[in-house]
Amino acid sequence: MAPTVAERGLATDLKLVSRGEVAVEWAQLLRLGTDCRVSSERTDSLDVVGMRNALVSFEPDLIMQCASLLSPFALLESGAPAAVGIMKAGFALQIAAQLPIIATLMRAHANLGCPAR
Repeated sequence: MAPTVAERGLATDLKLVSRGEVAVEWAQLLRLGTDCRVSSERTDSLDVVGMRNALVSFEPDLIMQCASLLSPFALLESGAPAAVGIMKAGFALQIAAQLPIIATLMRAHANLGCPAR
């Protein structure tokens, strides 16, 4: 998602948040190849305080949550019967790997005193 947003000029500022180095690497790449101001921050997406700090330092107009506790690509490559079953079940079953992150993000947003919209 981040490359599409930055490359198409859909945002002037973009912040990538990840617990690993991937956000830093993508931010560097997108800063080099686009006119978008791209920053990054490392935090655990299940840490309310860390997510709150990421939000307070950026004040986004829009939040696009793309993180997941379980990669659908890992499931695809696994080939194990359980993984195949999850992939066949589709989005409804895979959303459970995103809901804890969404809940943390909502708590972090609420801790800033921002009303849900």
